[in-house]
Amino acid sequence: MTNPMSHPNPTYDVFVSCPMAATSNEEEYQALRAQALQVVHCLENECGLTAFFAGRNVESPDMFDVPDYAVYRDLGALRASRYFLLLYPERIVSSVLVEAGYALALGKKAVYFVKDKKHLPFILRHLDAIFSTKVYEYTTIDKILKLLRTHKENLFIPLQEQQGLTTIPTLAKNTASRGPRELISGSRIGNYTLVEKIGSGTYGVVWLAERRGGLATTRFAIKFPNTGLTDVHDVRREAEVWVQASGHENVMPIVEAEIYDGYLAIVSHYASDGCLNRWLKKHQGKSPSIETAIEITSGILNGLAHLHHRNLIHRDLKPANVLLEGMNPRIADFGLARLVPNQNEYSSTTIAGTPAYMAPEAWDGNRSVTIDLWAVGVMLYEMLSGKLPFSGDNATTVRDKVHLGAISPLPDYIPVPLQEFVYQSLARNPSDRFQSASSMAEHLIDFYDRL
Repeated sequence: MTNPMSHPNPTYDVFVSCPMAATSNEEEYQALRAQALQVVHCLENECGLTAFFAGRNVESPDMFDVPDYAVYRDLGALRASRYFLLLYPERIVSSVLVEAGYALALGKKAVYFVKDKKHLPFILRHLDAIFSTKVYEYTTIDKILKLLRTHKENLFIPLQEQQGLTTIPTLAKNTASRGPRELISGSRIGNYTLVEKIGSGTYGVVWLAERRGGLATTRFAIKFPNTGLTDVHDVRREAEVWVQASGHENVMPIVEAEIYDGYLAIVSHYASDGCLNRWLKKHQGKSPSIETAIEITSGILNGLAHLHHRNLIHRDLKPANVLLEGMNPRIADFGLARLVPNQNEYSSTTIAGTPAYMAPEAWDGNRSVTIDLWAVGVMLYEMLSGKLPFSGDNATTVRDKVHLGAISPLPDYIPVPLQEFVYQSLARNPSDRFQSASSMAEHLIDFYDRL
């Protein structure tokens, strides 16, 4: 008999483990099998993943294979799978716990769905804090299916490795009492060594940091908020929104949020090419070509479409908050971003944003997706012309020009259709602008294709 455990390469995406053979009667068996088959169907037909499930064709407990061969087959399939999924509805002594341990020993990325974490053995219960394993409590099978449909393969990817984050970084309960001004190059913060300061502003500083392992050194960007202007609650909210925002190539993913030795810290991937603002300064304030300006703007709009689809409004889009990896833009810094129930109806008593990039309605505390689209229009204008459409010596002057629609004309060398696109993006009345990032991106790409 061929040993199935000798497969040299993965032949399945997901190994689905469920304690069916340990059920006490036929009715329980059929109910649990039906739930497992729903998960398998969702993985294969809605998530685009292949799945191994031992009970797929086992219609009753009497049909299970000879135990010795079943062990070889099932553990061989687990070895030949990329991910491990455990469906564990109650505390049952079952071989699925052996499979979970074997998946752990193999280093498989795993997701456990349990009715109650306390039903798991102690070690498995706490794996989500240590290994590449996520543990979710669920009430109904629909909750599991919703998670799979929403996150698909990203559900299995650890926080540090993926762009689509599915868990929320936790902040330690100790008090954050130290300000970023105390930090110097070479400082050790948690697992990170600070290399150099790469950005600063009113609300904090950003450092390039390295995590130096025995085999490799990886680089990250760490934002240290000023403790006098923010607190743990603010940072937790920003981190939670950032997690919701992640999962797209045009959004910079967060790695973790924590308190290290009294310092509040938000860790994200490091963009080696810096921010769009630095890139503009390097090119005398504007894009070297119209095509490049359009390509960057298109990427920003694609990232925005992703945010808006998740009911997120950034509220502070500007070149300093767009990071570049090559010519691929990635939206970052979600300190002012908000998760809103309705993208078209949201107001606030707080006026927030950067004046040069704020839409008319933003000055009145009104929020909708159109304020983000306005900011994109401002950035495209800036990349094309090397100046801002509404400028002034102070915020009040800028606000007045924005409300009056006193926009400076674009240079004559900009094609008229592209000028019209920019002017529509900066229309005073929100209803006269593009109504979605997707629509705006489509119009821009149509123009680009005609160049």
